[in-house]
Amino acid sequence: MQVQLLGPEVDGAILLGGQAVEQALTRLRFYPDGTCDRVRLEVRRNEARRLTPIDPLTCAPLPAPDVR
Repeated sequence: MQVQLLGPEVDGAILLGGQAVEQALTRLRFYPDGTCDRVRLEVRRNEARRLTPIDPLTCAPLPAPDVR
């Protein structure tokens, strides 16, 4: 399993061997008012890749867009 923090947008992605690869962030800033930087959490397990956006107002994972 591999876990990385990615920026909020996909504009910096490149296609490498059939998979989109993005530059991982080296830090995540938390602010005194309880907010944090806009990021996405990427979890890779074998060939599966899951991206979870993090809410910058609460620093909690947002539900997937297809979850109802």
